[in-house]
Amino acid sequence: MTAALRLFGWVMLPFSLTAFIAAAVALADPLDNTSIVWFVYASMVAFAAVMILIVTNTQIRGSERSVALYTPLFIAAGCPFIIGLPFFITGILIDPVAAWFEGVSAMTTTGSSAAGPPATLPQAILLWRCVSEWLGGWIFICFAIAIQPVLNISGMRFAVNILPRTEARSLYHRIVETGLTLGRLYAALTAIATLLILLCGADFFVALPLAMIGLATGGYLPFEQGLTSISGLSVKTGFFFVLLLGSLNFTLYYAVFRGRAHQTFRLVELRGVLRMLVLAVLAMIAVSLLSGDIARGQVSLLDTVFLAISAVSTSGLSPLGTQTASLSVGILLLSVCVIGGMAGSTTGGVKILRALLIDRFVNSELARLGNPNRVSPVEYAGRVVRVSDMLGIWSLVLVVAATIAIGSLILSALQMPFLSAIAVSVSAVTNAGPMPEVMDPRFAGYGAMSAAMMFTCASLMILGKLEFLLVLAFAFSRLFRL
Repeated sequence: MTAALRLFGWVMLPFSLTAFIAAAVALADPLDNTSIVWFVYASMVAFAAVMILIVTNTQIRGSERSVALYTPLFIAAGCPFIIGLPFFITGILIDPVAAWFEGVSAMTTTGSSAAGPPATLPQAILLWRCVSEWLGGWIFICFAIAIQPVLNISGMRFAVNILPRTEARSLYHRIVETGLTLGRLYAALTAIATLLILLCGADFFVALPLAMIGLATGGYLPFEQGLTSISGLSVKTGFFFVLLLGSLNFTLYYAVFRGRAHQTFRLVELRGVLRMLVLAVLAMIAVSLLSGDIARGQVSLLDTVFLAISAVSTSGLSPLGTQTASLSVGILLLSVCVIGGMAGSTTGGVKILRALLIDRFVNSELARLGNPNRVSPVEYAGRVVRVSDMLGIWSLVLVVAATIAIGSLILSALQMPFLSAIAVSVSAVTNAGPMPEVMDPRFAGYGAMSAAMMFTCASLMILGKLEFLLVLAFAFSRLFRL
């Protein structure tokens, strides 16, 4: 636990720095009188982080498994309070559950918001919300690259990791080195994405939030009408290209920067994401034609490409605004969100890696029906897929389906319309927050939900981002003392 707590202390430092920047923004805004509150809060977070680092500045103890189990749970439990507290102490949200919900949504890059329209919020809180979502994307990339393969959660040992290996050192040191390497890469990609959107015609204060949210594949945009408030097709095109970059494995960019770009194009998972994107575009065009959306001018061919990228990246954002497409298009979007992008990305969902493994397993079983005596082991990228790998993957799929069903029933029992309950449950588990606002005209928004609904939805977000089985592995290891 010492290593996990120390890592949490390191994570608190960028949040304290962001809070100091928010204090400066509030001080420069004549309509915002919360600069003292921000400064006190930033000082408290920085002090707490330094104290944790001082107290844990001893020999790092604990097995790799315990570090891998405790670290995500410490950070997933602590960061939402750090992110959500400013919404409460500045008076933006008067309900502490709503503030915690906002923190969970930002940390998990879900994009759901109960804080009200961005036009009504101070610039300091908008900055805090966007940067927190951006930092949440970096945190969960580090989880996926450094921690999940150690636990081999549902086939994660097949995930590509091109970062340098330091196997002789402890897991704590590997997590720190991974975080620093990916942090520099993440910041560099954000700068490149900002420049790209600037070249597309946006100004800096539009380009930077779009780049940050795009790489984090988040769903919260600090603009009044979301994407519909952004003028210019080229700006939207640049943003959706950044979303696509965020849905890919971030270690691939490390290979590109190191001059090993040829390694990336041979990856099975990368080709799988591109195939899924093409299939999603074709399916959405077909559904839009059958439902008459294209004929009525509600959806264009370019919109279908944007919607497919939004679904693959699990951002949940739509260039159409709220409820301008048919329900069938919305259901298709949610279905693609369940699969998600590559492992090692900032996306939600079960990941295309597992979908490809399931596809290969099913094809192998079908081949055996024609020739029962045939021995054909399932392989992925030249490695044999064990029965235990497939058991973990099928278990994850069943747990995801069961969680979506249970979440939908709980939300429905709390008086949410059933269609909205399904959409909210799926979008929370897949971290595609804005999706219910697109597919259900009766959805009143996250701000109108009760405290019980928010608590349920936030719990689903955490489960979805932690990939369920990590939570189950922690619970069973504590129950059976494994």
